[in-house]
Amino acid sequence: ESFRCYKDAFDFVLERREALLRRKVMEKRYDDAALDTLLHTRLFPFQKDGVRFAALAGRAILADEMGLGKTVQAIATTELLRREHFVGQVLILCPATLKYHWKHEVESLTDNEAVIVEGTETERTKCMEADAPYKIASYDSVAKDVNAGIIPGVDMLILDEVQRLKNWNSQMARAVSRIESRYTLILSGTPLENRLEDLYSIVEL
Repeated sequence: ESFRCYKDAFDFVLERREALLRRKVMEKRYDDAALDTLLHTRLFPFQKDGVRFAALAGRAILADEMGLGKTVQAIATTELLRREHFVGQVLILCPATLKYHWKHEVESLTDNEAVIVEGTETERTKCMEADAPYKIASYDSVAKDVNAGIIPGVDMLILDEVQRLKNWNSQMARAVSRIESRYTLILSGTPLENRLEDLYSIVEL
């Protein structure tokens, strides 16, 4: 009767168990040919390595240089995790200028719809409640949406151009850190720009 299992210990056990399951799934089902079935395009060998790395890690930073297809790798990783029922709802946070680029990439590479979260507070709430598995929002609106409860916890969180959150004390970074997610994939071609603290803040996130 004196035994107690606190939530953080329980979460740790579940996380480790799911990590072992992901490894078994990857080893048995996802050779190079299987990875090429995830999207409506073929992946380069180094992109397949990135997908395997991100799927096995569960929470990872993908820091390929610009032009090497981080977006494609992120979507392929998401589709793999969705196919195996590890994740359902996916939230992509990115600069406002990239929202429609992400929507185009998701809808052209997969058979899924991507909803852009924008408009009034009521409209943004409806967007988050839509049936589409992919939701796309900008960093500019994330702080007020988290505070308003519009952005709830999600199965998977993708953060693009994450170097914009390197200032850990900014309102935007603090808001993003409050979004609970089982899986997180961070994308950045420059996770370390000027100071070691830049990388530290991103790893903390």
